[in-house]
Amino acid sequence: MNSGKPDLREKWRRSLRAEAVAIAGGDASRRIAARLGASGRFREAARVGLFHPFPWEPDLLELWRGRPDACAFPHVRPHETAMEYYRVRSPDDFEPGPFGLLHPKPDPRMRVIGWGPDDLVLVPGRFFDRKGGRIGSGSGYYDRFLAALPSWRLGVCFETQVASTELAQEPTDARMDALCTEGGLAPCASGRRGLKGESGW
Repeated sequence: MNSGKPDLREKWRRSLRAEAVAIAGGDASRRIAARLGASGRFREAARVGLFHPFPWEPDLLELWRGRPDACAFPHVRPHETAMEYYRVRSPDDFEPGPFGLLHPKPDPRMRVIGWGPDDLVLVPGRFFDRKGGRIGSGSGYYDRFLAALPSWRLGVCFETQVASTELAQEPTDARMDALCTEGGLAPCASGRRGLKGESGW
């Protein structure tokens, strides 16, 4: 059931996107990055999926600067409705991609494959809830990529994007194991695996 998604996406376009842009221009991104950088899941993961932010998303690039060999970024292939991750060595390894977003040049030597159960993927979105529900842009790239992935899924957003009620979700929607905002990092109530709380992250 997804009757609420069009209304929420319209709310995003009408007001919340501008609010998120304003928040991103403050210190909220730095606070989120600091929480993630101190987390055990981030420090111990051999592979970490980051994302190059839109103006309304948390800027986590300092995490890449801290662990450049572990972090990778998504490269979107719209004609195949697919996404894959590549490591990058410098800002020169990014190029303009779909939707006006920078993504890594598809160098086969830098492609990340074989994601494991202790790896970590940071997932942006328009809305999240505390039970792991997520509403993205509607393109489904993350849902398809995460469908068969055993790695930990961590939703990342600003507090204003966390819904006060449970979001309508479809079977194909990827649920998050935990959620990180400028207000904190916490496991989701409907996470797929047993969690140890914030200290375990």
